[in-house]
Amino acid sequence: MGRWAGGGSPRATEPIVARHEGVKVILDHLGGAAVYEEPPLPQLRKVLALARYPNVYVKLTPQAAQAALPGAGADRYPFPDQHAVYERIYDAFGPQRLLWGTDFPHIFRNIGYRAALDLFRRHMPFLNAEDHEWLFAKTALSIWKFGAAAPAAGGP
Repeated sequence: MGRWAGGGSPRATEPIVARHEGVKVILDHLGGAAVYEEPPLPQLRKVLALARYPNVYVKLTPQAAQAALPGAGADRYPFPDQHAVYERIYDAFGPQRLLWGTDFPHIFRNIGYRAALDLFRRHMPFLNAEDHEWLFAKTALSIWKFGAAAPAAGGP
């Protein structure tokens, strides 16, 4: 189950997650956490609260579009002012429950795919090589089964 929490509330997701522990829930776009948020960081805190559920995953997406909003200041690629939010999500969920997200369709209007990949591959010092494996491949492979043949129609 995918869920974009950017337009809604992680709080609305919590009863579903708690009730259906066997359903893996992927929060798109940092689960709706704002990368430029004033303390006490209410949106980020709501996302971090979902980390207590082992069936919740978060897509880390570049937030270049937010860097263009008022209040972002002079933060430009590689957006160092945003890194603390990514690190808080990493600390709460761990690399095994994080996936890289493209931030489609905004990626085309902003930094592009290469820079979006490099943001996490080269500019987030808290991510190591093993974390990269989880972020870019292993977590997705643990959630979705790629390459498994579907049973033939009418077959077992």
